[in-house]
Amino acid sequence: GILAGEKKVLDCVAMRETVDTLARALEATKKSGASKIVIAGLEEELRVKSALADVHKISAAAAFGIKPHEVTPAQRQAIKSAVSFGLLFGRSAEALAQDLEWNITRAREFVAGFWAGYPKILKMFKQIVETGRRTHYVTTLTGRRRRVPEIVQGSAGVREHAARELCNVVVQGPSSDLNLMAACELDQTYRDRGMRSRVIALVHDAIYSDVPADEISEAVALKVLTMEAIPGRFEALTRPLLGITTRPLRAEISISTTMEKTK
Repeated sequence: GILAGEKKVLDCVAMRETVDTLARALEATKKSGASKIVIAGLEEELRVKSALADVHKISAAAAFGIKPHEVTPAQRQAIKSAVSFGLLFGRSAEALAQDLEWNITRAREFVAGFWAGYPKILKMFKQIVETGRRTHYVTTLTGRRRRVPEIVQGSAGVREHAARELCNVVVQGPSSDLNLMAACELDQTYRDRGMRSRVIALVHDAIYSDVPADEISEAVALKVLTMEAIPGRFEALTRPLLGITTRPLRAEISISTTMEKTK
């Protein structure tokens, strides 16, 4: 994560053995008297041989024919947008070629190879769309329902967009549910402890808090604990009925004086 004060930027190890270690690192930011904006993003990690692996970096390495440690931040971001959040939701080979500046032949070969490696995901998406055409809605794992009547209405383009939306809700819906659960619990914890910190916004998988300078260490420690504990609560809700087992999530922290400067 990145911890940024008015006069200092600290690079911190994202994964911590204890919250106390992070809290001590944050003490360096308390010299600034300005109110801070704290953002924490949840990023799912894959466990490979007991180590945390970066799924976007692994995908980028395969796409560019290089080793994971050779992947640049720009390459990782490109694959994250074009593949992880592109192909999974119906992005075409033509669009992929444009995004990554590939020729169309390479893009089509990559798309074909991608789906050949994930046949169960492709089958799941087809089932989601078929069900959506019958019911006109889709449901997340927690039971939150999203209506998508456009799946049987309008032009072919409108229906194709609706099909991608159905799949998107199923895949990213649980993450949204987790984030909302964490935000509600975190804000209540601030209030229960008599703190002035407050949750002020949710953007994608991030929770923004307005935090006074003298509460930074406590607020961040509470945010990390709350966000990383939420998957366990989610599993307790869903596993008895659905057999769902969650993966560990990591809370990444960024501190800045404005929301625009957070990363």
